[in-house]
Amino acid sequence: MSPNPFLFPQEASSWFLNQLRQERYSEALQWLLFAQRQALPISESLQKSLDLWISRNLQEFLDGVKISQNIQKIELKTPARLSHTKIAWDASRIASAHSDHQLRLWNPATGELCCRMKGHLDEILSLSFSNESKTLLSHSEDGSVRLWNTFTGDLITRLAISGELILEAFFSEKDLTQLMTIGEKTVQIWQEEQGQWKASRLFKNAHETIVAAGFFSKGTFIVTTNRQGVTRLWNGGSSVPLALLGTPQEAITSVSFSPQSRYVTVLSTDQKVKLWDTRRSAWITQFSSRLPQIYASIYSPDQTRLVLEGKNLMEIWQIPNGELQTRIAAHTGYINSCQFSPDGTLLVTAGDDGSAKLWKSETGELSAILEGHKKWIYSAQFSSEGSSLVTAGYDGTVRFWNGKTGQAMGSLSGHHLGATRAMFSPDGRYVLSEDGNNQLWLWTLKSSKVN
Repeated sequence: MSPNPFLFPQEASSWFLNQLRQERYSEALQWLLFAQRQALPISESLQKSLDLWISRNLQEFLDGVKISQNIQKIELKTPARLSHTKIAWDASRIASAHSDHQLRLWNPATGELCCRMKGHLDEILSLSFSNESKTLLSHSEDGSVRLWNTFTGDLITRLAISGELILEAFFSEKDLTQLMTIGEKTVQIWQEEQGQWKASRLFKNAHETIVAAGFFSKGTFIVTTNRQGVTRLWNGGSSVPLALLGTPQEAITSVSFSPQSRYVTVLSTDQKVKLWDTRRSAWITQFSSRLPQIYASIYSPDQTRLVLEGKNLMEIWQIPNGELQTRIAAHTGYINSCQFSPDGTLLVTAGDDGSAKLWKSETGELSAILEGHKKWIYSAQFSSEGSSLVTAGYDGTVRFWNGKTGQAMGSLSGHHLGATRAMFSPDGRYVLSEDGNNQLWLWTLKSSKVN
């Protein structure tokens, strides 16, 4: 509550400065306009402090006022520890999973809790919405995969999976009637027929462990490895492997699929990178990275570039020829986040040095430095059309930026233990942010473009 400026002018002035420091711009602006109308007396020392603060932070102050007027903030109160969150494709629902083994569904238009779903007996490992957003998939360490109605919260079905821990489960992005479950030895494709989910295809290999699997336009690809270190690629409908991806001598560390499963990316301990083209059924390139360690690989939307992310360095490689485009010292601390813009022309990185940066993906040239966070930044994400960026930092703020120029568009506060992640909804109407204190904030954008 703001102090009475008539009774306590000195305390009111101090209160105003404190609102600025805590980035509560809207409250500070309202008080400042009132104080000016009332000709509130302010001491000379406080006036100097005020002038100095505003001269250094005027633009951020104005941006903060503008963005706070354009955004509604709602806290989604979660009594149990937060483990996973997911926004539906049409932004009609937000799902959250918690340490009490329960799921919660929220209405983002109002911030109200729609329903709470019980049934899992252990930690919930992942969430997945079907493309039409009517069904929510959850899978748990209790070995079960459950499907829920997102409007009523009712359990649709529990998939009949016998005796194997499910490592991953998700819907097909293209076929609304298909989903996949991945265990240590088996991969199952489930098909919906007349409201019933049945296992339509099964891949099982008792002697090898499933490493990765994904949907493809012509079928399903599966990667396995055995105790000797032999790594193979399979088509889900065949008992004969498509390719030998790695031998014991190569010491494979990671195998992953590019978007739409176009390429299989194989990384080894000697920093060699190999790409298998699933359309051609052939190796297309092999090259060696000079990064001391590779933490992640990220493809551009058109899959013509591959970014290899290291501790604080990254490399951009051209695909399919495998030529090194550039090597970049991105941050002085760890890189915590790396993402291409939707059109693939820019890269955004966020790091422990408290900055986020925009890079031109074609040349690796630094385009803009996004400064404002007081401590390290955990995440940076483009909106779906690429016009805006949102970052989340340990200082507890969620900040918005122009997705093309990197210009600051304001910041919002509310997290008390550091904002660990912030994400746009697919339609750009909402931003969901979370922290290490089980706080879940929903920021409703009055315009889909924050400007």
